[in-house]
Amino acid sequence: MYRSFKQECPTGTVNEATFRRIYTHFFPYGDVSPYAHCVFRAFDIRHNGVINFEDLVLGVSSLSRGSVPDKLRWVFTLYDADGDGVISRGELRDVVMAVHRLSPHGNLLSSKTIPDMMPSPSTTNSAAAMAERRNHEMFAERHADRIFQKLDINCDGQVTWDEFLETCTKDETIANTMANMDVAL
Repeated sequence: MYRSFKQECPTGTVNEATFRRIYTHFFPYGDVSPYAHCVFRAFDIRHNGVINFEDLVLGVSSLSRGSVPDKLRWVFTLYDADGDGVISRGELRDVVMAVHRLSPHGNLLSSKTIPDMMPSPSTTNSAAAMAERRNHEMFAERHADRIFQKLDINCDGQVTWDEFLETCTKDETIANTMANMDVAL
């Protein structure tokens, strides 16, 4: 892992632009910029605009070898963009939209195929393409709103760490995903 890091980042650190470039290898057909920004920010624990190997290993270790609360803490950090200890509706929406944009079709948010949400191969009209993109964005926004409503237990417009932890550990799908998460670089 260290050799790969040094090969990609000979200076021993990676800035956000380089991180974004590396991320394009994982999602070559989607728009990686927004999500790469979110992930970079979560790994940049010193908030100095670079990630060193130690930062990377700490984050990856937390995600792959940590307890469920450790993994959820990292995910919470991913969503808490301003670092104020709570997730706002806007912060959550930004991450969901970023994940949505990783797919060339913008439909990573659902395991079900939604025919009217998928772009047709014959779409060549830019107005039609813009309308399709807006439909995808509206789908992602609705998805983000549903997630936020589930997480915001006391309905005060923000999700605290305690609300996030409680909701995620009580949700069997999320808890199982976190327990079985393994990050390989």
